[in-house]
Amino acid sequence: MTSIRHKRGTRAQIESAAANGELQAGELYFITDENRLTIGTANNDHQPVARQDEGSVAAPVQTIEIGGRWYCQPDNRWIGFSFAVGAKADNHYISAGNGAEPQLQWNQLGPIIMDGSVIKRLRLAGACNTAEVSGVNIRLFHQTGPWQGTWDSAGETTRTTLLSVNDLDFSNADMKRYIFDVDQSVTGDGFLLMSIQPIGTITTTRYFQSSISVELQPA
Repeated sequence: MTSIRHKRGTRAQIESAAANGELQAGELYFITDENRLTIGTANNDHQPVARQDEGSVAAPVQTIEIGGRWYCQPDNRWIGFSFAVGAKADNHYISAGNGAEPQLQWNQLGPIIMDGSVIKRLRLAGACNTAEVSGVNIRLFHQTGPWQGTWDSAGETTRTTLLSVNDLDFSNADMKRYIFDVDQSVTGDGFLLMSIQPIGTITTTRYFQSSISVELQPA
């Protein structure tokens, strides 16, 4: 019988290959430290297959796009999603203050994430339109409140930090890409929110132009 040997490696090695664009769509890979196959879906992505001993097959991973053009102001304020259309806006310019963390704003909108869903990872790529912005800080939140009550204040709002990363390098106006594993489940139906804060000495309004996708496994 002809022997077929699939390419193989640890989960970390396969994720590294994906980050470097070394996978092939439709090609099988064996994750040695999990004893499972994964299927390449693009040169930078793959879909692991559930093992027989894991019972029912998990819901397929979905991707939510939340990128856009983020305004970078001279006071280095945090910027969040629109109160009117959430992440669907092409331009993100709503101020969330310039403190150490973004202000909690109860009426901020974003994609609705259902209770029990798992946020798997965040992929971010982009560039600043000037070398004045040397990098960014990012926060990813899940925000919920009493849907059947009178949710109309910050005091009734529960915000959970899913991802907190500081000093992401975007110096010299170069295009860069980052991938972050999150692997957190959310409690309660709520909004997926993101805030970005520019780093640098900024003389006037500048822009961080981004493509951002969040991968989640629905409950």
